[in-house]
Amino acid sequence: MTESHGPYITRRFSKETERRLEEIRQILSEAKPLPEPSALERLDAEAIVDRTAFKRRFGRDWPSHHQREALIQLRQERDWTDGEIKLFLITGTLQRGPLGVRPSADSWTAAWGSVLIVGMLFLVAGIAAAVLARIVPWSFGTAVHAAGDVLLFSGFAWVVYQMHVRPWRIQRRT
Repeated sequence: MTESHGPYITRRFSKETERRLEEIRQILSEAKPLPEPSALERLDAEAIVDRTAFKRRFGRDWPSHHQREALIQLRQERDWTDGEIKLFLITGTLQRGPLGVRPSADSWTAAWGSVLIVGMLFLVAGIAAAVLARIVPWSFGTAVHAAGDVLLFSGFAWVVYQMHVRPWRIQRRT
């Protein structure tokens, strides 16, 4: 700098240094500002740093900063949604270790869940067939009871799918 700016000390540089400084100033003046982080990136950064933000977002408290960071990185790499992360946390199919976090949904558990679902669907089909074929005496009470049974077994099948089959399918997808 060859001119004085208030209380700053005037320094004299060689012509080569002045030329390089001018190039740097030129590059910096033409540089575009970095893009603002997206809302999801801000949420990720907050969840890594703040335990309560992590718990508010995923419903579980992970005390280790490194494991929270590893989980967020896993979510970003595999393009999982927050709901899928919550599912893995609820079902206990995430293994935490010194090297990070990894999904551990087992194919045998998914196969057993599928067998249970098929069994429940056979029960629902049997109930529906018995009512529709009038094997049981037909009345409004019987129909309500059969509809309740169908809804109950369908609900159980949905829960089994969510807890046993879906985590394995999500893990296999990515």
